Amino acid sequence: ESTPTVSTCIVKDHILDLGGSAVVNVAISARLLSLPVLVSGVAVEDKVISAKTDANGFFQLTLLQGAIVDIVIPAVGYRRTITVPSSTSANLFEIS
Repeated sequence: ESTPTVSTCIVKDHILDLGGSAVVNVAISARLLSLPVLVSGVAVEDKVISAKTDANGFFQLTLLQGAIVDIVIPAVGYRRTITVPSSTSANLFEIS
């Protein structure tokens, strides 16, 4: 039997310092708070998804579309609860 598929969104962006330079190795995490109403009839593991910024200050997290997640970036004092957009990708700091 094949693995079921779910719709995901790549939530991405950059972390820069006050001088506009990339900040490397900054940890970003997302914790699932609530799932969308329908997730293709599959169970979804409740775990923290994490990433770190690369040499360009870039990071990305692949998250379920419609899920409500708590995004935390401790190094910059950022914490926000978002609903993951229904698109294939989105910039974190542009999600309303």
